[in-house]
Amino acid sequence: MTRIHFSEPDTRSLLTHPDVFASLGLHAARRVRQVLGACPAYAPTKVHPLSTIAHEWGLGQVWAKDERSRLDLRSFKALGGTYAVISLGEAIAMRHGGATHSIVDLIRFGHPAVRATTFAAATSGNHGRAVAAGARLVGARCVVFVKSGVPKAQLTAIRDLGARVVEVTGTYDDAVAACEVACRQHGWIGVPDCAMQEDDSTVTLVMEGYSLIGAELLEQLPRPPTHLVLQAGVGGLAASVGGHVFAQTGNGARVVVSEPDVAACLQASAMAGRPVRLQPTSSTTMGRLDCYTPSLSAWRILEKIVSAWATVSDEDAEWACARLAQYDLRTTPSGAAGLAAFKVLMTSPGARERLGLDKESEVAIVVTEAALES
Repeated sequence: MTRIHFSEPDTRSLLTHPDVFASLGLHAARRVRQVLGACPAYAPTKVHPLSTIAHEWGLGQVWAKDERSRLDLRSFKALGGTYAVISLGEAIAMRHGGATHSIVDLIRFGHPAVRATTFAAATSGNHGRAVAAGARLVGARCVVFVKSGVPKAQLTAIRDLGARVVEVTGTYDDAVAACEVACRQHGWIGVPDCAMQEDDSTVTLVMEGYSLIGAELLEQLPRPPTHLVLQAGVGGLAASVGGHVFAQTGNGARVVVSEPDVAACLQASAMAGRPVRLQPTSSTTMGRLDCYTPSLSAWRILEKIVSAWATVSDEDAEWACARLAQYDLRTTPSGAAGLAAFKVLMTSPGARERLGLDKESEVAIVVTEAALES
């Protein structure tokens, strides 16, 4: 069942605690661009106008940021995991006598201490692929823990990048727990995208990587978006992109979070006023978003910037997939969940008026991943 919970952005906290947004500002985005610019596959992704949809709903424009080709890894997750591993590899090289080692040299020639390092991650598919790609770039080893039900094509793609895959029976949270245990036992470096503690510096690196999407978006659009509708699992994308645009536009953009109706841990947290962990109930076709525990690093940003928390059904997501396919933006239900929530907003009584969606509105969504390989 779809539902919307409205909240008021905490602009006072934004002004009095700017450190919360330090990792999402312009300096961070420049750093991400500098690091990933050393990757041969880096290029800004495109933005597409969804003019027919905007006309149907009487809006100024609806824009889709297309992350399906990001770094040739088919998902926005490529930014976070790859950037984090390269940054961690650079730090390891510097600690072991590589202070003059540039990122370009690290990728080109490697470093003995980095080659001896194993990075590990838990994933629903895309994050693990990004961490494996980063490890391959710097010549490190990689182990990826995957939850039940991850498509075989995703597992093959991770293995093709040189990583070892460990399949874990259960949910994404179970894969996270297994990865944490293995890292403690073997001395591996974990690269999570979900923070159980607010000051998790590695998760901050991952979120810094995602902030580049917001920076590119502001550069590419003719005007800053008035509304951002962003899908969320643990919340990293929504916090990073929403936080960057919110901060750079002087909190001028209204941020809406989209979640599966059976896995809406962020909406539950907003309603409770604190992070809430849910128990899994039923499954969803939005397989990369069925997360039940908020990332605390993401939550502390989202609670300050979000205007509405919307849940979407599998049917809403399938509708969004079909509409995006009309623009040749073929994606998965997870990748289309932002547009699905947009539909929920436009068809729910009073939501449009509450959020100020009118003929002047410029709405941005992110198509987060390509349709799965067969």
